[in-house]
Amino acid sequence: MNKLPTKQIYLLIIIIVGIIALSIYSTYAIFTFEGSTSNIVSLYTPNSLKINESVSEYQQVTVDASSYTTTDIDIYNTHDYEVCYSVWYKLINSNNSLTKIYQITKNTASSSSTLSPISSTRISILIINDNPDPIKVNIGLASTKNEGTCSLNISKDKNLITETIDTYEDLTKIINKETAIPEKEGYLTYKNETTKVTLPEDKILISKEFTYHEEEFTLTNPETIEAKDFLKYQSTEDTSYYTCLASSSCTYLYKINKITKTEDLNKDIYELTSYDLLKGYLATTSGTKQINTNNQTNYIYYGDNPHNYIYYNCTNEEDKNTCELWRIIGTTLDKNTGKYLTKIIKDTSIPSSTYDSSSNKWSTSTINKYLNEEYKINSIRFLEEPTINQEMIKGNILTLDKITYLDTNEKVKVFLMNLSDYILSSSCTTELTSSCLNNNWLNSGEKTMTMTGVTIESTITSEEPTTEDDLTTSENTTITNNQIVAVSASIESLPVDTTLSIRPVIYLKSRTLVVSGTGSLEDPYIIK
Repeated sequence: MNKLPTKQIYLLIIIIVGIIALSIYSTYAIFTFEGSTSNIVSLYTPNSLKINESVSEYQQVTVDASSYTTTDIDIYNTHDYEVCYSVWYKLINSNNSLTKIYQITKNTASSSSTLSPISSTRISILIINDNPDPIKVNIGLASTKNEGTCSLNISKDKNLITETIDTYEDLTKIINKETAIPEKEGYLTYKNETTKVTLPEDKILISKEFTYHEEEFTLTNPETIEAKDFLKYQSTEDTSYYTCLASSSCTYLYKINKITKTEDLNKDIYELTSYDLLKGYLATTSGTKQINTNNQTNYIYYGDNPHNYIYYNCTNEEDKNTCELWRIIGTTLDKNTGKYLTKIIKDTSIPSSTYDSSSNKWSTSTINKYLNEEYKINSIRFLEEPTINQEMIKGNILTLDKITYLDTNEKVKVFLMNLSDYILSSSCTTELTSSCLNNNWLNSGEKTMTMTGVTIESTITSEEPTTEDDLTTSENTTITNNQIVAVSASIESLPVDTTLSIRPVIYLKSRTLVVSGTGSLEDPYIIK
């Protein structure tokens, strides 16, 4: 998928289709026509600038090179009769073939239509500039009284907006220059991973070749290798060795680069300490979508393989080779500031840990203290510290409709994904089936900790003698069991002291800019 080579565009606008609904509109095109017989409606966006006949009844919009912009246009008919109108545009200094203008029809009126007396309407416009230089576009409004026919007599050098976008999905495809290829599948290769993977104590299955289909790798004629020979099977320039560990097939395939042997309690421990990790995907099941959580509209990446890779936590911001690979979850509205923040998660896990020894309350948890006091974040100046609400569930039904929110009013730098992040990043729409949950880029193949707490109450009835006749009375005791949600191919609640995989999450500041990258694994976003 090839995206526009964006220059200095808000990351918020790059990664989501929220350019419509977030009201992030350019402050352009503000029109008012007074006393004109050929233009009898007013056209303006929220800034109240006026344009009349003396400036030729248009507003000029500038769009940066290799970029795009959107604007809302409010059209008002202040007359006591119905009018016909059309919004037109004229390209000033651009290659027509490299400039596209669309009307966004989602919840808006047509760019050419009629308008009832004393009424108003709104249209939204998307301008895409593929030129290597900035362009200027004149946007204007023609109108006349509706006397049965609409004849506006627009000159030949002005163009009507004839192409439309009807859905958020279409908008995303246009901006990203995305063409869907049905049934396309493939796999990603994460090179030189160093998170240790402990090998089985007795044997593993190894092969020099494999096949891949429907997100599953299968070793070709695998050999059974005993532990004493593990060190002999490390890939070279000429020979590659692949393993699913103890199985002949898997959803995550390891290419063995280095195996390390250590001794623990007189027992040999073998670990993969360097490897390439192969992960499959189905290309048609990825994208972005609008979601509603905690009474607010957000946007999120979903599916097997959305292009949401981003470099972050660099030791040298001028050198991408010093950066970690993270991925964009989506955007979240910070209710305190009214700004949309970009939420990102580390692509691979850090050393496993427990949530806490007894409590599932995030504000006092051990993992909160570790992430915010000991875990090192180099790119501090990108980082936003909003207040967050912890997700909580009472009972063991782990679905979106059971989530409540604990208002902590606590500002945090580093935290964890929520259960809602995980569910909404899958291809599931209604029922949470294993197939759609597995179709999820957040599923790392490891049991991963979330910050969603679970409270399970149980009642124990005890009986004690109360009289000399040994009669008994019943006494009920309520026991509260505090747990947290862990996610992998399934969703489950586990005791807070369970050791789980950890993937840090942070928010980027709203004014973080993308300077290059397409968001793919091979070409992650680079930010400034």
